[in-house]
Order: sequence, then C-alpha cells, then structure tokens
Amino acid sequence: MTRRRGTDRPQSREVRQGWWRGPGRWPEGRPGRLRALCQTRRVNLSDTVREHAGRRPDAVAVIEPAAPGSDRRETTWAQLEAAVADAAALLTEWGLRAPQRVLLHGENSLAMVVAHLACLRTGTVSTPVNPQATPAELRATAELTGASLLLSDDPAGAGEVAGGLLDVRSLTDVLGTPTAPQTVAAPVDPEALAVLVQTSGSVRHPQVVMLSHRAVSTSVSSVARASGLDGSSVVLALLPFFHVFGLNAVLGTSLAAGARLVVLPGLRPDLLDVIRAEGVTELPLTPTVMFRLLQLPGVDVGLRGLDRVLSAGAPLSTALAREFARVTGVRVDQAYGLTEAAPGVCTTLGQPELISGAHVGVPLPGVEVRIGGVDDGGPGEVQVRGDHLFSGYWPDGHGAPGPDGWWSTGDLGYLADGQLFLAGRLREVVIVAGFNVYPSEVEEALMEHPAVHAAAVIGHGDEQTGESLVAFVSVAPGRSGLSVGELQRHVSARLARYKCPSEIYVLERMPRSITGKIRKQDLRDLVDALEEEQ
Repeated sequence: MTRRRGTDRPQSREVRQGWWRGPGRWPEGRPGRLRALCQTRRVNLSDTVREHAGRRPDAVAVIEPAAPGSDRRETTWAQLEAAVADAAALLTEWGLRAPQRVLLHGENSLAMVVAHLACLRTGTVSTPVNPQATPAELRATAELTGASLLLSDDPAGAGEVAGGLLDVRSLTDVLGTPTAPQTVAAPVDPEALAVLVQTSGSVRHPQVVMLSHRAVSTSVSSVARASGLDGSSVVLALLPFFHVFGLNAVLGTSLAAGARLVVLPGLRPDLLDVIRAEGVTELPLTPTVMFRLLQLPGVDVGLRGLDRVLSAGAPLSTALAREFARVTGVRVDQAYGLTEAAPGVCTTLGQPELISGAHVGVPLPGVEVRIGGVDDGGPGEVQVRGDHLFSGYWPDGHGAPGPDGWWSTGDLGYLADGQLFLAGRLREVVIVAGFNVYPSEVEEALMEHPAVHAAAVIGHGDEQTGESLVAFVSVAPGRSGLSVGELQRHVSARLARYKCPSEIYVLERMPRSITGKIRKQDLRDLVDALEEEQ
C-alpha cells in the first residue's frame, strides 16, 4: 500500500474534481455488478488451482529453493491441488466449519500457501499473522478475531501464548497428513468472508480488515490483467504472506495467472543466485528491499533477466527508483493500494515510465478513482470504488464503502491526464518498511515505562524503510537518569521490531498548545532542524 508524500508533478498538470475509470470498468451502478462478477470468473481463489491442475497438471506451480538443512522442492499444479484438497479435508476432519477463523502464523512456505487455500476452500477465514509478533500481540489477535485454530511454525511456543484460548497445531500438519477421502466444495457466495488482515492499531484495539471472496477474486484478477502475468512468468514471493501485498498482490495474483511462484521466507544472502537459478522474471518488492538489493555485490548484472520490478507497500523515493534503474538496467514500476482495497488501486505498469515517487499510475481494471474536496485546484482526498473493496472493519463492518460504493482513502492526491499522483495523507499512520504503524500504539508502550511522563511519536522520511519512527518523551517529575537504551529495550519487549522507534529524544518538556495538546508539528520541525545540522 504505497502512500506517498511528495510534490513532484508533471509539467502539464490537469487536476480533475471528477473520477477516472480504469480499463475494463464494470458498467455504471451497483446493481448487477456482483452477478457479472460471478458469471465471468471464479468467485473462490482456490478454484483456480483446480482449473490449472486440470489444464497443466505437470507444470510447476510452486518452488521452494534449497536452503541450509533443506533441498530444493518443486510442486506441480496437480500436486498443489491434491495438497489443498487434503488440507481442506483435514480442516473439516478437525471440526472446522465456515466462518470460523484460522490464524496462520509462519514464514513464507508451501505450507502457508496450502493452508491459506485450504481455508478459502472450506469457507473458514484465513487470518495470517506476523510470525514476529510478540506474545501479547499474538494473543490479542486471537482474542479479537475469536479464532478457533492457530497453525504455527512454532506450535509449542504459540501454544504457551494461546493458553487454551484456541486449538494449536503445527503448520506443516497440512502437508502430507492422511485424511479420509472426501470432496470439499468451495463456498460460492461472493460476499462470504474470505480473509481477515490486520492493518495497525493498538494491541487492545487493532484495525482488522474484512475481505470477501468477491474482493479477493476481483483484486487478484485485476492485478493479473494489468501486469500481463501468464504461465511463462516466474514470480519471486519474498514479501510476507501476512501482509496484504504479499498475500493477494503476489501470491493470489500468481495463482490467478497460472504463473510459477518462487517462495522465500524473506531476504537471503544468496538472493541474486536464487533469482538467476530460478529464472525469475517478476520481482515485486518494497523500497526497503530495493535499497538492500542495491547493497549486494553483483547486483548490476544479477537482475538482468528480470522483465519488471514493481515497488509497493511503502513510499518510494524518486532518487532510489532512479538509482536502482541506473545500476540494474531494469525499469522500476510502482503500485498504490491499501489493505482495504485488497490491495490494488493504481499502477504504472504499461504506462509512461515513473515520473517521480509520487506518481502511481492509472487505476487497475475495474477500479474507479476520483478526487474529492478540491476547492483551490490543489490535492484532494483520493476516493476509490470497485468490487475489490473490503466489507468493513471487523467485527461489525464499520467503515465500509458508502451506499454508492465510494470509499475515502485518507490519502491526498491529484489526477493529471489520468495518472494519479499522491501528495501526502490525512491520516497519521506511519508506514515503516511496508507495515502500517499508528503512533498512538508506540506512545502507549512508551507511557508504560514508569519514568516517562509524556510521549509523542512521528514519522520521518527514511531512504531504507520509506519512513521511520521518531519518538519524543519527557521525564516524569522526580525521576532522572532515563536512558535511550533503556527505553528502546522497554519498547522492543512490547512491540514487534518494525514498530520500535529508530530514534528517541528525551526532552525537558513537550511543546503544547493552550489546551495542553502536544504540538507534533513543532517536533517535526525539530527533527528537520537536527537533520540539517548533521
């Protein structure tokens, strides 16, 4: 979900108050849209595996490259379909029924792919969670979603966290576990809940997005069309499956297109060797990964076989995009989306080359974009409409698109010749290496330290992670000797690593308004001033 602060604009600028339609947009009006969807494509993503297995049973669907302690593993479409069918039967045998939630707690792997698809096929709700989540975060997610089962890479550790709250089993149980022969029919209701994806929020009150089978199917099909993926494409899946970008835009889109998927549990020192050996043609990544790739020896020739690089999930700086293209000789494209859009909204694929980091291209097929609240010709709030949108936030569907189907993103942007440019965002959420973080959550953790009187957290531009978190604290009366190292250890024990501030400043007192509210703009100005001095 790329959300970009930026002011770069094309020389010929035309800001439209209205909306821009993506190619292949559904007919105007909501009536009949879902009926058309059901008639033109499968509603359930797991059905695409069965279809590919019928047409190309011996073609390779998923590859797990060799790693220390494990051999390279190929899985054909026929084998993948058999594994999904067996896993779906296993979930049924365990007593799981729609719409019970299943937490998927593991690194990228074939087992994660099969478990996710088995959930979709049985109508149980796939709920991926960050394998690096702290025990408190994992338990909070289990309690919030009311999950019935947790499939984990670490069932022993996860079981201690669950504390009897739900059943815990090994994620690898979904592979090769004998089950009684039975056929599990995939749900056909397009509005049935398919996936729960957590965006951000505090441990007590996280935001969980409800994605229906309609939203998932529409989004992955739309991205597949825009990207031109097919059975000859080889896609590298190193972005985590618990993130909507990795889950839908990478995994789901590859399945929909029948592409070959190379699955990695994150960055590896031999990444360039894997890309060459497996003949990777498509490299979806975040700016953070792009920055790290540039540091690898041999990157100038190691990526020559790629057809395209697509950046999303975090703000992309113009300088980074241009440097990557210069060094590797590979064009950099960008996509913009949101968890609530499952996630695709716009892309530069098939469009003029990236103009700037703020340039995110045209709407995907079937997606409508308009700019609201434009009074003076400047940027307005980006609003989107389409069958890819979520059904609201868990558990009651609040925040869903309005009766006319439009949903306000909270991002600021403008349209110029049909191209969308982002200029900032209304919301305070900070995107660190592709992951959304609400400052209030970090502030809450800082305030739990007995020596902290007040805390404020802001986002600041960072070349490696898109944005980083900068925290300010004031010391409680009567306390002294508070160290930055102590605060960092305090926060890291409570929050996942990407939610921890990269910098912490201890202030004598916070800048406040007349009503006592902390003036965060003063803190942003302070960070800018400190950066200029350095």
